[in-house]
Amino acid sequence: MKKYVLILLLTKLLFGVPAIDSEITFVQADGSNFKAFLQGDEYFNWVQTKDGYLTQYNSLTKNYEFMILNTQDELIFSNVKVPTETKQAFSQVSQVLPSNIKKIPSEKLELIWKKRWEEAHPKKVSIESESNSTKN
Repeated sequence: MKKYVLILLLTKLLFGVPAIDSEITFVQADGSNFKAFLQGDEYFNWVQTKDGYLTQYNSLTKNYEFMILNTQDELIFSNVKVPTETKQAFSQVSQVLPSNIKKIPSEKLELIWKKRWEEAHPKKVSIESESNSTKN
């Protein structure tokens, strides 16, 4: 019995691991590629370029695109494909990107993570607090 409980606990731990912190090659729809890092965990994850820009895979365009924040501080696709992996492309990335594409501050990423974590773990209202509110 102990063996089954141990196996159950270990499988639970396997699902809650952070992303691998090593450089990975990502391939675009046209065959070009770039190297970046996986970041995040099961609640919020993204691909971050060497120079700190946030990207995600857009299933509509079949490309990794730079992410931007909208007015509600939600991540949206910029429709700008991450450039091919060349030193020249990444050394000039800030010069070729539209002005609305900026590095997203870690504080904003933390708030996005917290929101997604809370969505995955909704607060349970206790019966006691419900009964107290109905008495008042």
